[in-house]
Amino acid sequence: MPADIIPGGIRGTLPDIKTWLAKALGQFPTTQHVVANFTIRLDGDRASSRCSFFNPMGLPLPEGEQGLHILFFGGYYNDTLIRTDAGWKISERIEESTWSYGQLPEGFQIPQ
Repeated sequence: MPADIIPGGIRGTLPDIKTWLAKALGQFPTTQHVVANFTIRLDGDRASSRCSFFNPMGLPLPEGEQGLHILFFGGYYNDTLIRTDAGWKISERIEESTWSYGQLPEGFQIPQ
């Protein structure tokens, strides 16, 4: 099944997502991913979780210029979790992007 592009990433299987992330994030020499303020609701062997994220990222400036083009993204992850024999696992993650600062440079393409 081909992955569909959605805000914040793609929808697909774990291997699809890992391949896409490697291509998409490989263009950014500087990234940070802060996840905090978890709320978790347990229901037997299932759970739901919501947490906030803050993600500054830097792209190289045009040839001959020093420094980075910095972008900031923030929002929430809304997760569904299941308990397995190996422990708790995220079975679904939906990114809820709520704010950003900065724009991607003109002509910049995120691979699909």
